[in-house]
Amino acid sequence: MLRLLMKRTIKEQLKSFVIVTVVVMLLTLVLIYFLVSNIIYEKNSAYSSELMNNIAQTISANMESFNRMMLNIAYSEAIQQYLIEDNALNKYELFQKANVYMMGSNTLKPGIADWVLVGSGGNHINLSADISQAMRNMISEIPEQERKNSKAHDFGIRELAYNGHKSYYLVTAVSIKNLNPESSYGEEIGHLFLLLNPQALSKLEDMSRQTSGTYYLIDRNGRIVSRNNAAAIGDRLENAPQPDVIVHKKTLQETSFQLISHLPKSELYKGLGIVRLACVILFALMLIVMCVLYLIILRNIVSPIRSFVKFIHQLNANRQGTEKKRLYLEGYAEIGMMASKFNHMLDETDHLTGKLLDKTKQIYEMELTKQQAEIAFLNSQINPHFLYNTLESIQGIAAVKGVDEISEMTLALSRIFRYSIKGEETVSLGEELAIIDSYVSIQLIRFDYRFTVTYDISNEAYRCMVIKMILQPIVENAIFHGLELKMDRGYLHIEARVEKANGDLVIVVKDNGEGMSSKQLDSICSRLSLEKTDDGDTGSSSQFQRIGISNVHQRIKLSYGSAYGLYIKSESNVGTEVILRMPGREGEAHA
Repeated sequence: MLRLLMKRTIKEQLKSFVIVTVVVMLLTLVLIYFLVSNIIYEKNSAYSSELMNNIAQTISANMESFNRMMLNIAYSEAIQQYLIEDNALNKYELFQKANVYMMGSNTLKPGIADWVLVGSGGNHINLSADISQAMRNMISEIPEQERKNSKAHDFGIRELAYNGHKSYYLVTAVSIKNLNPESSYGEEIGHLFLLLNPQALSKLEDMSRQTSGTYYLIDRNGRIVSRNNAAAIGDRLENAPQPDVIVHKKTLQETSFQLISHLPKSELYKGLGIVRLACVILFALMLIVMCVLYLIILRNIVSPIRSFVKFIHQLNANRQGTEKKRLYLEGYAEIGMMASKFNHMLDETDHLTGKLLDKTKQIYEMELTKQQAEIAFLNSQINPHFLYNTLESIQGIAAVKGVDEISEMTLALSRIFRYSIKGEETVSLGEELAIIDSYVSIQLIRFDYRFTVTYDISNEAYRCMVIKMILQPIVENAIFHGLELKMDRGYLHIEARVEKANGDLVIVVKDNGEGMSSKQLDSICSRLSLEKTDDGDTGSSSQFQRIGISNVHQRIKLSYGSAYGLYIKSESNVGTEVILRMPGREGEAHA
């Protein structure tokens, strides 16, 4: 994936980066929104659970308190005596006492609407005949098990006529057993009913200011006992799921009641609207910032790069022209630095191109010089095989006739011609000096030994490889243009050594001939520094014939480079010294 992206343009990569960043930001904001929603939901659930636990504890405590009151009244002495009394006169007196006792119990705890006593023998205490009849009808609903152990039975919410109008009451009853051991001990003698105002059990109406949700207390029949807002007491609660409401349920232990909370999602997530709006605004701002950054980067990177590519194309189109163009870019500091470095590279390229053209021109001219030297050398050979065979015949005849000078000269000349037709381009300095010795022996006979020759060659120099026939033109010039014109005895000194510092081979050919004036020396040195004279002749003159000093100098530079070549020192009537400098490369020496 990364390699595929790297092959795209910078603009496409920037677009991909912006898109990925926007998607990541959007996902992050959505995740934050849902995390906040989840936290709100969990906090609300914990709060609702805690609130419902508190309500449940309140209801259980109230129920337990009411149950204790019912048992205290049901098994009080006044109630027990009233329920088992058969004498009418005594029953009236006991009725007064029991009624006063029951009426006094109404004030012990708020929320008690009435007490109803229904005796099995017809002894009743109540304020309304309608309620008394309704209570008698309810006795059959009490399970047998609860009647046996005198456990309080919850009838739930019931609509009853009381004090001339109907209303809903929470009804609870307990079966009363006979505690008198003298008459039917343990026999059921009646029931005590407690009528409660529905709100007295839970006080849910006081919660309307504490929470925005709706809390319901439901009886065993699914009817609403109480709630925390405008009540529809006695109605059945709709059990169908509501998508816009969060429902929590809790069953109260040891009772038949169920506590249910309804919290509208709109109320629960009411504060999320601000969070959602903040997320949208934040996303819009970040999107604007990303777009601005994208445009800035596009302007400061992509546009300069496009200009750079366009400049390259124009540069290629104009590479044959002479117009000098330079790159100017605007953008980040790195872009300006790149343009500066590129312009510097163009300057260096132009400079190197000029030098390359000059060097190429020099190489072509050196090659031409070499070819001309080779042609001149070949022209000077005049069928060397024929001459070599002829010289061998002359040498044989001279030896038979006893002419030693002719024999020696022809032998030396034949060695020179044999050496000249060898195919090697380079030879050891020892081989080159052997031919020089043969050439000098001919000239000594010719000049009647008017000069002497000395050699000073080191062992290292003797093994170095040199260009073939590199010394013969130098020695020839020393004899013919230096020693030949000298009236007294002259000398020729040939020296060769390898310098320790750089390993170069230095050959010195020195004579004590006529020498040259400073003007002549300057002219020759000037010719040596040029590759061509005005007339096209490669450094040759009447003073340096055939393969002259100029050709020797050019051959050395062509073979070994511009650092090497030929140097001349001369003084009129003192002599001339020619110095040849070449790399000291050793090879196999020949005797």
